[in-house]
Amino acid sequence: MSFIRAVSSQWSKAEWSHQLVLFWQQDAYVRSLFAGATTMITVANVVAALKPTPEPKSAQAKPPENNPLQVASSDSNQPQQGLTHIDAANALFDCFLLLFVKELQYQQLSQAEAIIVQLAEYYAINCQKTPIEDIKLMNQSVQIINAMAQLKQRRHVQRKAQRNMGAH
Repeated sequence: MSFIRAVSSQWSKAEWSHQLVLFWQQDAYVRSLFAGATTMITVANVVAALKPTPEPKSAQAKPPENNPLQVASSDSNQPQQGLTHIDAANALFDCFLLLFVKELQYQQLSQAEAIIVQLAEYYAINCQKTPIEDIKLMNQSVQIINAMAQLKQRRHVQRKAQRNMGAH
């Protein structure tokens, strides 16, 4: 049974990651971040791996009860619900905290992780521009903006120190 649950969990993460990619493709700024070697799919998979699997919004997002390995058919009568800005922001904000600590401790993020941090900041700024009713999300966005300011300052100091090493 645990194997079936593990496969079901991985299926949910893959489906959620796919929804995240579809959502990101609608935003020109987000698409511009993926001009390099790291793809949108890679970043979405990293987000899905870092974040606990969200609860599916519809029965279509989970495998049928009688056979957990069977894929739900896409031609069902229920429309597939996509992600909202709040869903994407929540996922990125949860990942941001982990990656912020990782960068402070190890001073190195992979390209996919660096993009996640940049996306979290982008969504935090957007949450501040267009206030929403979700108080928790608004507070998280303020925290991310403040943390990014500290992180940028730290990066600047580190770059300056590395440039000055050869001068002495």
